[in-house]
Amino acid sequence: MLQAFGDTPDDAYNLSIKIYLAPDCNATTEKVSFSYTAIHQGQLSSLPSNGGNTDSSDDLSKSTESNTEVLFFTPPQISLQSTKQTNNGASPTLTWPLKINNVASETEAKNVWIAFRNNSGRINVNNLRVGGTIISPSAGNIYQLGNLRPGGSEFDLLLSAIYSLNCNLDSIVAEVGWNCIGYPSSQLLIPVQ
Repeated sequence: MLQAFGDTPDDAYNLSIKIYLAPDCNATTEKVSFSYTAIHQGQLSSLPSNGGNTDSSDDLSKSTESNTEVLFFTPPQISLQSTKQTNNGASPTLTWPLKINNVASETEAKNVWIAFRNNSGRINVNNLRVGGTIISPSAGNIYQLGNLRPGGSEFDLLLSAIYSLNCNLDSIVAEVGWNCIGYPSSQLLIPVQ
């Protein structure tokens, strides 16, 4: 305690800084460093910058930059799963239950989409249900699903397709992604990750 006859405080003190951030689509994936300057107010403002100490590493008003990676962005991580990997092709109508999850614990996946392609042309998507609602693709055959909250939120989908019966093996490829800015306008514009 500063006394009237001019004694200066001789007790140590600690400076704690708490930073609260909410990541968004503009967050960088690089290291974010920061610096701070301690500004002494009240009774501490009368102290010399070293508190009378000749050790320069004890400078109370020095600025310090972080040397460690203390702030970072964890992007959304979506997964696509199906309980039915294979159809036997005995019927011209095929269905696949699909589930898309955001397994990231902190970051929302914005503008989640799914697209389908079949290189042979023998499998054609009939419809896609999200929950119980049939949705239509955009002009570029991209199905726009919306946003997935972090922590395991999911879309339950049912894909129905029509198959040209023959004895050859065939496949349909599902591509799924998210984008902060918006949905891709075409399968040709889907970025390779």
